[in-house]
Amino acid sequence: MKRLILILLLSAFSAGFLLNSCNTLEELECGGVKEHQLSASANSEFIESGVVEQGQLLTYVENGQRFYKYTLYVDDLCTKVHTEVRYNVNLIGVHTLPLDIVGNTSWNFLYEEEAILSDNAIPPHTPVSAEQDIGLFQAFGDDPGWIFINLSLSFPTTGSDNQDSIYFAEHVDFMTIFVNGYYPKDD
Repeated sequence: MKRLILILLLSAFSAGFLLNSCNTLEELECGGVKEHQLSASANSEFIESGVVEQGQLLTYVENGQRFYKYTLYVDDLCTKVHTEVRYNVNLIGVHTLPLDIVGNTSWNFLYEEEAILSDNAIPPHTPVSAEQDIGLFQAFGDDPGWIFINLSLSFPTTGSDNQDSIYFAEHVDFMTIFVNGYYPKDD
């Protein structure tokens, strides 16, 4: 009986040692962690036309809606594990106009995933968020992948660029895009 207990203890110890010495799938299949964070607020630089640089907030009016759009491009991603995209928008004040907040991730020009962060019934002082788990292997195979991310907030325009900017500043604390992924493994 003592011999059986000793064998079971040694087996459990060996299994625990082996499990603890194994790397995670991410460590085995990919390189290091790749994280990006991009935040915009009412103090951010607004671009109304032309080429938008990463980190700039694009604003425009379309069909009576004022849009504030934030974009992030991330390349050189490992395709062996999924990349996580998170959108966060912190709202302040009482909203007298309905807000639509949408996150959108696209990759390889063929794939797209949308996340709705609002349904126009957002209470004041409420952070809204959404997450996406993006698999890139189907689109890129063993090659490094890339994603293009948009975070868009819109509301009915007040009819004036200046008044729309004031409304945005009074109701949106910040808009943030987070990306957690991995670099491809160097062979």
